[in-house]
Amino acid sequence: MCKEELFNQVLEVVSNVTGIDPKEIIKSRKEECSDARYILVKFLSKRIPSVNIGELLGRTRQGIGSILNRDKTETWIIKTNWQETVKQLESKGL
Repeated sequence: MCKEELFNQVLEVVSNVTGIDPKEIIKSRKEECSDARYILVKFLSKRIPSVNIGELLGRTRQGIGSILNRDKTETWIIKTNWQETVKQLESKGL
């Protein structure tokens, strides 16, 4: 599976779990979109280099690092969405 296919599958699952449109996850500055983007990047970072994630999101490697190293602690909703996202992606074999 190529990185674009993986990215699109993960984005679709994150979108379904969070109820946020994929375009909003990528572009919006709203807090809930930022949280969804964090989940997306966190999952992808275990499988794709930061440079490639940055290319797919239209951000720099440093921008991806900033998303992963954010100051906010993980809230209950982020943890819940993370667990559901991982569960759905593992059922797809990812």
